[in-house]
Amino acid sequence: MKKATEPMGPAALRMKWVPVTLPDGRSRMEMRWKAPRKIQKATAA
Repeated sequence: MKKATEPMGPAALRMKWVPVTLPDGRSRMEMRWKAPRKIQKATAA
């Protein structure tokens, strides 16, 4: 089941569930952070 939108954390990092294969051959889901490709600098106020 994939959600339409990914939750966004602090610093514009996105959280995503990814399948991880263990050394014994089993797989499980883990939460991973994904950084945006282009980081926009905040303007000084």
